[in-house]
Amino acid sequence: MNPTLRAAAIAAAAFFALTSCKKGLPSQTSPPTQTAGAVATEITNTYRVRGIVESLPEAGKPASELMIRHEAINDFVDGRGDVVGMNAMTMPFPAIAPSVALDGLAVGDKIAFEFSNTWSGPESARRPGWTIISVEKLPPETELTFAKKSTPPSKPSEPR
Repeated sequence: MNPTLRAAAIAAAAFFALTSCKKGLPSQTSPPTQTAGAVATEITNTYRVRGIVESLPEAGKPASELMIRHEAINDFVDGRGDVVGMNAMTMPFPAIAPSVALDGLAVGDKIAFEFSNTWSGPESARRPGWTIISVEKLPPETELTFAKKSTPPSKPSEPR
């Protein structure tokens, strides 16, 4: 075999061997999951909000949920990672952390609560997942303000 051709063949074999080995190494962070051409990542944020209990989950009725009318969330982050805010509204919270007890709460109670929201799925179709992580009853005389958000939305994310 021609010495130049032989050197080129060895170099090519070494290159393919090294790149194949590199692919087999575990990475420090899990790479995003590819789904239909869009990258799937999770975006999780935690919010502390005040509101009024509109309904409580009922034992034996799996479809019943904790419904809270909450004040505006000015720093709410959307599924693209942009701060867009959220107006005051009534919304369901289907997931409640095991450490959270709703005992002693009644419809009409004013509360301060903390919830996490995880946006998951491919970027083009992310879905929110709300989980109540703490609830604290407020004095009945606490004044709540149900208004529109006061944070102007951030500019849309740059194309990725």
